[in-house]
Amino acid sequence: MELWQYRADVERVVDGDTLDLRIDLGFGVILTGDEARVRLRDVDTAEIYGTSKDSEEYAAGQRHKEFVKEWVANGTDQEWPFFIETRKDDERGKYGRWLAVIIRRSDQAVLNDDLVDEFGDTVRS
Repeated sequence: MELWQYRADVERVVDGDTLDLRIDLGFGVILTGDEARVRLRDVDTAEIYGTSKDSEEYAAGQRHKEFVKEWVANGTDQEWPFFIETRKDDERGKYGRWLAVIIRRSDQAVLNDDLVDEFGDTVRS
């Protein structure tokens, strides 16, 4: 399986497994907006959209999102602080998002793995 790796910056954490990025495709080509929305590969966090705000699902989703926001904040010390990896054979997920692994360049931490380490099988897809 062939992997593709790109430099990226996080524009917004949508929820615990979805992020809006700015992706450097090389040669001065930058991908943003809907085309740069990614879903974390092999991760499925609790939902915060379409669920009651007083539900356990919503509370868990907020915890997952806050973890991701803090993880991202720990790596924003350079212009392109992250790498994303996608597979050549990947299609987009259910909602049109690219499936990706996000790596923090400063320490090579992998967001996908760190979410599973923090929350266990509750976030593994």
